[in-house]
Amino acid sequence: MAKIGVHAHIWIDKWTTKKGNFAIKTTAETGFDILEIPLKRPDEFDADAHKKAIQAAGIEVTASLSLPERYHMTTNPKGAIQFLTTVLQKLQDAGGSYLCGCIAYAGGKFTNKKPTQEERQIVIDSLGEVALLAKKMGMSIGLEVLSRNDTYLYNTLADARETILAVGMDNLNLHADTYHMNIEEEGSSITPIKASCPPSGEKAILFSYKIARSALSSGLSLLEKRGISTIRSCVGKEMIRIAVSVRFPLFAWYAK
Repeated sequence: MAKIGVHAHIWIDKWTTKKGNFAIKTTAETGFDILEIPLKRPDEFDADAHKKAIQAAGIEVTASLSLPERYHMTTNPKGAIQFLTTVLQKLQDAGGSYLCGCIAYAGGKFTNKKPTQEERQIVIDSLGEVALLAKKMGMSIGLEVLSRNDTYLYNTLADARETILAVGMDNLNLHADTYHMNIEEEGSSITPIKASCPPSGEKAILFSYKIARSALSSGLSLLEKRGISTIRSCVGKEMIRIAVSVRFPLFAWYAK
């Protein structure tokens, strides 16, 4: 049976030590198995305090982020690698082992041009270093795809999958989201997912379905009821826009 998680922005507007521990406690009290932490400011993240709260709550944690603009990987690969290294260490210290999201770019940053092969190669080389470090730490990472409204670098599953295969690390996963897929991918939400599912011998593909019974049913059938599902939300400046941005659920698919 798949585990069910929730993003911290369902409970809180921003992550602080006090609010984070509240989210941890609330996640457990409401019956979820996993809390997804927005680990955007690792220097302010109190891993020790959160680890105690996580252990007391009896839940698991993962983390997600978008790179800060100053660490956009194609323009500052060394900075991006160092930032992600810090994030991975903080997440591990808190007891987590999976980091996903826009780990190769800053959401909202554009060049007004298509991505170049040079940019893609920088990402391949840099993510290779991060994935190797994560593997040594016993951790995994996931590269998320966003629509053209949010990035120019990776808009389709095919683009990201090509980069992931070029990196060649089995702990680097593909993270797909139908909120963005409905803008970029041709056909139904299920079609490009099936096309991108790794053949035997490759690692995992991570993706999310919009909150719809038919999609959820199809997703569970495709995944044989395995993996992890997470309710996520998008936080605006003044409110949590759950009605617009909830994406449910996030699954991990493993090839036989």
